[in-house]
Amino acid sequence: GAKVWARDYIYYPASTLTMATSPVSESKRSEVGELRSLLRSPEVQRDPRRYLQAVQKVIACMTLGIDVSKLFSEMIMAGATQDPVQKKLVYLYLSNYAESNSELALLTVNTLQKDGQDRNPMVRGLALRSMCSLRIPNVLEYLREPLQAGLADRSAYVRKIAVLGIVKIFYIAPDFISELNLVDVLYQMLRDKDPQVVCNCISALNEILSEEGGMVVNTKIAHYLLNRLRDFSEWGQCQLLELLLRFHPSSEDEVFDIMPGGVSTNLRRAHSLRDMESPYRQHTKRKMVSGSRIGNRQAESARGSP
Repeated sequence: GAKVWARDYIYYPASTLTMATSPVSESKRSEVGELRSLLRSPEVQRDPRRYLQAVQKVIACMTLGIDVSKLFSEMIMAGATQDPVQKKLVYLYLSNYAESNSELALLTVNTLQKDGQDRNPMVRGLALRSMCSLRIPNVLEYLREPLQAGLADRSAYVRKIAVLGIVKIFYIAPDFISELNLVDVLYQMLRDKDPQVVCNCISALNEILSEEGGMVVNTKIAHYLLNRLRDFSEWGQCQLLELLLRFHPSSEDEVFDIMPGGVSTNLRRAHSLRDMESPYRQHTKRKMVSGSRIGNRQAESARGSP
């Protein structure tokens, strides 16, 4: 039969190598088949705990590098649950395999849109993050309303995910960002009451506008961010200060204008006093001048004497 050349320069029959590798592939196929049977079992579906365990086994196989993409339809059905943990695992699976199963991924849009209107902000955020992570151009038309709703959501968690979702969409379809004027929306959201949302907006603008030098900082933005500096965490403060290094005031007055009231007043006073001389300093200066004149006269008279 056919022979294969091995690394140690010994001929091995091809049938021997096939027999050596086939049990591994067969075990994987059998494992995927068992998982399919578990996910389709009515008894498992009626038991939330067993159903969650079956989904966890699928994710475990996925993380080990086993191809479980053939379970796509079963995992879509598993996503129709009220358990947020199971939803999160299913969304993780869909985000990983949606690009290779674009036609089946469209079937999840209705479920994701429905979850995007859930009462629980965690579910709304997970659904929006999954939709933005599908990396399928055909899904963009269904993303318009959920994304805009997420940017204006009452929950800061959902708004944070919506801002980061803009960056994900930017790498798929940059025209979609300009079509919805999302860059202007991000600039407006710098005034969000949640500091983490503001930090995400700064990161998103720097990413989207990287070819233009990043986010533009004018006087109003610099003044606003400096006044809110205490609201941010240490990481957020570092991010703001790094951003403000790009700001170059056009005049000295503008430097004082962007500072907090007490600091700017004190610095203005110190700056004005720097050019003022105290009466004592003026008196000392006059004495030094007069003393130097007397010394000069004495030196001239000494040179003139024989």
